[in-house]
Amino acid sequence: MMEHLEEKVRLLEDQVHQWERKFAAQSGQLDSLCAIVDNARLPIAMKDGEGRYVYVNREFERLCQVPLTVLRGKDDFEVFPEPVARLFREQDTQVIEAGTTLQFEETVPLLGEPHSFITEKFPVFDEHGGLRGVVAICTDITRHKDLEHRLANDQERLAVTLRSLSDGVITTDPESCVLLLNRRAADLTGWTEEEARGRPLPEVLTLSREGGGGNGNHLLEEILRNAPPVEAGLPGVADTDAILTARDGTRRPVTITVALLPNHDQQAIGRVLVLRDDTLRRGMEQELLKTRKLESLQVLAGGIAHDFNNFLAAILGNLSLCTALTRKGGGKVPRLLGEAERATLLARNLTQQLLTFAKGGEPVKTVAALPEVIRDSASFLLRGTQTRCEYAIDADLWPVEVDTGQMSQVIQNVILNASQAMGGAGVIRIRCGNVEFLREEIPGLAPGRYVRLAIADAGPGIPRDLQERIFDPFFSTKPGGTGLGLAITHSIVKRHGGHIGAHSATGAGCTFTIHLPAAEGVPLPHPAPAAPAPATGTASTPATAPRRRILIMDDDSQLRTMLLEILVFLGYDVVACEDGAEAIRLYAKHLEAGKRFDAVIMDLTIPGGMGGREAVGGLRQLDPMATVVVSSGFSNDPIMSRFADFGFAGVLPKPYRIEDLESLFQGLFSQTARVGPPPA
Repeated sequence: MMEHLEEKVRLLEDQVHQWERKFAAQSGQLDSLCAIVDNARLPIAMKDGEGRYVYVNREFERLCQVPLTVLRGKDDFEVFPEPVARLFREQDTQVIEAGTTLQFEETVPLLGEPHSFITEKFPVFDEHGGLRGVVAICTDITRHKDLEHRLANDQERLAVTLRSLSDGVITTDPESCVLLLNRRAADLTGWTEEEARGRPLPEVLTLSREGGGGNGNHLLEEILRNAPPVEAGLPGVADTDAILTARDGTRRPVTITVALLPNHDQQAIGRVLVLRDDTLRRGMEQELLKTRKLESLQVLAGGIAHDFNNFLAAILGNLSLCTALTRKGGGKVPRLLGEAERATLLARNLTQQLLTFAKGGEPVKTVAALPEVIRDSASFLLRGTQTRCEYAIDADLWPVEVDTGQMSQVIQNVILNASQAMGGAGVIRIRCGNVEFLREEIPGLAPGRYVRLAIADAGPGIPRDLQERIFDPFFSTKPGGTGLGLAITHSIVKRHGGHIGAHSATGAGCTFTIHLPAAEGVPLPHPAPAAPAPATGTASTPATAPRRRILIMDDDSQLRTMLLEILVFLGYDVVACEDGAEAIRLYAKHLEAGKRFDAVIMDLTIPGGMGGREAVGGLRQLDPMATVVVSSGFSNDPIMSRFADFGFAGVLPKPYRIEDLESLFQGLFSQTARVGPPPA
């Protein structure tokens, strides 16, 4: 019996030792597991079935700033703010009800700032299936969220930048399907971003070479094919000029640049194409070429007109003198001389047009109401014709600062063309209104306030192939036309800081549109009383003309002789010389001798010598009251239009007649316009 009991005791002792060894092993494993959990970088916590904390690791303690010894036995409402505690309690309830692992994302205030977590929670059951608690394993994604937020901001900034770019931008994937299309690219192609996304690029973007047809898309294929491989430092395809055909068939010139998009491994992940609308640049280039051509012709026209005016001055002056000398004799001679004189006057009109076209025709601007200039010019030109004008002029039209004489010439030239286009009978519609440009919408026209004048006819229109030439000098489609009318018009408008253009469709008439800068802050002048009409015919005769002394200076011997004889015929004592230096010497000599000149007529420019421009200052030093008249074939020179600003008392444009001289001296020597003292 005792032996049996002893055997039982040994068996029990062995079993106890096995249990002790097993418990020791399990305790070691548990210690290892606790060490792993405690040192994990992820916050880990366990709550019992009542929601009270039974365990948290060190990272959880660090984030909550509460040790396990304090946390143990407490629930969420004793540790966290109520909104956070309520959120955690709701999550635990969902996990217990689901009986499986659930994932949550939340942001909670920890360590004085918001922290974002992805938390996995799962229930723990005992061997009988009873709930022991809920375990939470958290992953801190705060930094990831910050990066996401910054990336979203960068993407938004990029999207705003792309939308605001004046160039079109298209990006594609490696298979050349559209990924992105900014607003300007949508305008150019006619495809919205939603419509274009995912479509093959050649379907959205159709390019062709200038001068080529719109069929096919070979140029785009060539550009894409020539894009270099993505390697560090390699640029994209150089700028290529092309014609872009939009979805609706509209064609416009563009410059396209293509670059490949690399990833961090320098592998191509797509392309970016930049489209620049060149319509404005091409227009400016054409305008610049036209301007340079006009400037060259202006210099030529000015020189020709000046020399021609000198010839005409000698012819016209002698003709007018012959007419005056033979007027009393009667017969055919006065009539024939009159015909020659009228022909010379026509030639003078032609040189005046050339001078207006030339660069010397600077406008003498004053603030004016454009409607008055328009109506006066139109009514004068169309008087006695079967053409009439219909006006649509804004009541609050801004004033403009213009040379009214030149602007009247512009309006008459355009209206004359319109009337002739309609065969001399019909209605010309004239519209005038205010417009403000916030950017350069018309080539060469700066942003600002303008008055827009549109003159439209109902004629056959201008053929498309001729529209670019209508402002070219000496180009005309009318028999006998000089081809200067619209060239002069273009020149005048440009010198006023404006722009003129024409729009025409065959069979639908033509509209000329003129933009003139509005006068800024300058009031309209009050209308002045009308001046008396200048006298015509012979104002004085040799028998009654005063014996006044005149000094004339001109390098052209024919002109000098002609002027001398006319003045002698009119009863003046005349001294002639050929340059400014001699004129100053002669004036000083006569002034010292007490024989002061009552007037001096000086040519404006003397090649290789002193002209009136320089000599007037010397005469003024000798005699501040000297009466000096400037004369020139450059009748549109600024000095000729603002002679008083340069020290002159009057102006005598070449060519001139005897009546012009009589009228000039009548004004200079009258009691109301007298400049100098009585003759010595």
